[in-house]
Amino acid sequence: MLVTADRPKFNTPRIETDEAEKLYKDGQQFELEGDLVNAISLLEKAAEKGHARACLSLGLIYSCPKADYPVDLVKARGYLEQAAQRGEAEAFYYLGSCYYSGVGGVEKDVNKAREHYLRSLELGYHPALAVVAAMYEKGIGTPR
Repeated sequence: MLVTADRPKFNTPRIETDEAEKLYKDGQQFELEGDLVNAISLLEKAAEKGHARACLSLGLIYSCPKADYPVDLVKARGYLEQAAQRGEAEAFYYLGSCYYSGVGGVEKDVNKAREHYLRSLELGYHPALAVVAAMYEKGIGTPR
C-alpha cells in the first residue's frame, strides 16, 4: 500500500441496494442508446440511494461533451467526489485530473492531484500508474 503523510480520508461505505443497482443498470442502458434525459434521471435516482458507479457515470456524463447536452465541470466534480467518498477508484483518478488541470471549480493543485491519483492506484485503478509515474519522472507534485 502506498502511503502519503496527509492523505484525505475517504471512507464513506458503498451503499448499493438492489433497487439502486437496477436504476443504475437501466440508466446505463439508456446512456448506451443515446437517451441522456432518461439516463441521467435514473442515474441520479441511483446516486441518491448511494450507488457509487452511478455517481461516477454522472460525473463522466457532465464532464464530456454530448450531443445537445451541456458540459458542467462543477457538477461533474461534485458527482466524482460522491463516488470517491463511496470508494470508487476511478473517481479518484478523474478528481486527480480536476486538480491537475484546475477545472471543476477547484484551484490547480498538483499535490492534491497526486494524492488522488495515488488513492486511485491503491484502490486498483491501474491507469493511474502511468500518470503517477510521469509525475514522479518530471518532478511534478513531488521531489525528483
